[in-house]
Amino acid sequence: MKKVLVLVVCLAMLFCLSATAFAEGDGSLQKVLDRGVLRVGAEGNWSPYVYNEPDGTLVGFEVEMAAAIAEKLGVGIEENPSDSWDGVLAGLEANRYDVVICGASPNPSRQEAYEVTQPYGEQLIALVVSEKNEDIKEWTDLKGKVSANSLTSSSGNIARNYGADLVEASLEEAMMLIRDGRADCQVNDAAAINAYIAANPNAGVKIALYYTPENAYEIQSAAIIKKGNVDLRDAIDNAISELIEEGTAYELCVKYFGKDFADNVTLY
Repeated sequence: MKKVLVLVVCLAMLFCLSATAFAEGDGSLQKVLDRGVLRVGAEGNWSPYVYNEPDGTLVGFEVEMAAAIAEKLGVGIEENPSDSWDGVLAGLEANRYDVVICGASPNPSRQEAYEVTQPYGEQLIALVVSEKNEDIKEWTDLKGKVSANSLTSSSGNIARNYGADLVEASLEEAMMLIRDGRADCQVNDAAAINAYIAANPNAGVKIALYYTPENAYEIQSAAIIKKGNVDLRDAIDNAISELIEEGTAYELCVKYFGKDFADNVTLY
């Protein structure tokens, strides 16, 4: 009888522990809720996505999207942009960020390395060259050329896939390298390139080509979370669904890119 009682007690304890573990999940969402702040990683100086106004206020499509997601979770937001994309990913791995919301492509390699949400936006990808450049007319002309891109970015991978050699550079650094003849091109978001050219009319660069992706994920933006933090991923994923369904994502797209751009985003 004692053995039976002990067995029953042990089974009851095991059930309670399992139920508690199930209720708590992996704890990633609860940590954010307990902290009351969602720590967001992004690369700065990337207008109109993440950039500072003259008074220092951080603004942009990605900034407002991140704030809207945090509001859905019922928490505040903390965003300290990095100077480089590699720094953003390093910050996520080092737990300085809970999530990266910065135009990250949900490509297969990211799907394998991180927890990735559904896409919340799309980008038009362009190739920018010197305004004097007449050699690059097709994507295949990139073979043997130097493209100034982050070595780990999806845009850099596009250039690499067409045979370009990469040199590490942010958007602003790339524009100077192209202007000075130390790089041939950069592949980047067309909205960001157009914003740079508008702010720097004497930059000496132009858009040569637009990219037509073979796979939808190549132009999509999704939130990425450290591997294993499934609870947080699911919560952010649900928030994105709501923001798309209620029209908030579309409104932010119109605000930063224009109605014509937003009307052509397939997600909305």
